[in-house]
Amino acid sequence: MRAGRFRSDLFYRLNVFPIKVPPLRERRSDVPQLVMFFLDHFSRKVGKRITALSPETAEQLVNYAWPGNVRELQNIIERGVVLSQGPVLTLDLDLTHAVGSASGSGASERVASPEIQRAGGKGQSAIEAALSEPLSLEEVERRHILSVLQQTGGMIEGSKGAARILDLHPNTLRSRMKKLGIKRSAHELS
Repeated sequence: MRAGRFRSDLFYRLNVFPIKVPPLRERRSDVPQLVMFFLDHFSRKVGKRITALSPETAEQLVNYAWPGNVRELQNIIERGVVLSQGPVLTLDLDLTHAVGSASGSGASERVASPEIQRAGGKGQSAIEAALSEPLSLEEVERRHILSVLQQTGGMIEGSKGAARILDLHPNTLRSRMKKLGIKRSAHELS
């Protein structure tokens, strides 16, 4: 604006409907879905067939504070895909240099997302219990959708529905659920 390349009222013209997107560290439940997306995208781009994520890597990615936001996640997955030797993506600590370590404030930031909440009994996290072996991208997506459906009590549509949380059209979510074999019980149907 000062250089004369933009009109002085440009900000006010663009500020009709401000959109606030919270940083990734505030929406950790999105990490598995983003990882799946980037893994699929970069696997195709590089021409590799990487179909799963190691349990340790999944846990590290969900627990990380993501100071570089989604772009940092994208870069880490791309680098991991390029360097991957097999069908299971496993990231070394030197690739992610701070995964699982303290956040910028100096305090460890472990968030109790649905994937990390404690499983019954032995103090093992739900992700450790569920990911005792590498998962396919479809299974990670299936579990993520099930987790969100559980949070919403099976509600798909509406302001507190799973489709809104997953940022999908309700019909797209229903289609994915059908593809992944996710069925709701009769009392949950909406």
